[in-house]
Formats: sequence, C-alpha cells, structure tokens
Amino acid sequence: MAPLERAGTDLTVAAQLGTIPRRMSVDETTHDAIAGEVRGIVAEALELPADAVRGEQELGADLGVDSLGMIQIRVAIEESLGVRAPDDIDVEESGSTRTVRDLIELVEHEIGRG
Repeated sequence: MAPLERAGTDLTVAAQLGTIPRRMSVDETTHDAIAGEVRGIVAEALELPADAVRGEQELGADLGVDSLGMIQIRVAIEESLGVRAPDDIDVEESGSTRTVRDLIELVEHEIGRG
C-alpha cells in the first residue's frame, strides 16, 4: 500500500502512528489514515479495488470474509499498523465486529490503548 505523505516526507501509517502519544484520542486526520489503511487491507485480502470497501459493509454477509480471511486481515493489520489485532474479532452475525467500520473502530481503540 502506498505510504502517506506528511510535510513532504513519505511516512507509512505505522510510522505516523508512532508519533501519536499513547492514550490520546485519535483525531480526524489520523482516523482518516487508519480508516483508509484498514479498508485497503480488507480490499487486498479479498482482491477487491480499495474503493469497493465501505464502512457500512458487513465483513461476512456483504464482503464474504470467512474465518481464514479474518486471520489474513488481522495479520495484515498487525504488520501494517504495528498494533496487535484482538483475537476475539468475530465476523459471524452474532459477533461484535460485523462491519468494516467496526473493524476500524477496534483498531483505533487498540492504538489508543498503547
């Protein structure tokens, strides 16, 4: 995935996140960067164009993510964003992480926990 630019310097999202003080809320710019990265990770795992993945889509029902796909997405999140994705991500209908937006919020929460 393409690195983001900040003040004329290429920085990966993980590098940008390293500049955020721990236990600080995620601002709108950082939220947009995280959301874009997570959508890109989901799109890449499913071999879809990045613009085909939207926040309101359900990971399982709309995008067809299964348990193996979720493992791939978790590993990619950990590698790309430098945060540990929780093991309890569940894309089943009864799970708490059903939509792309849920996944983005979960990643933001993990970043804030430091």
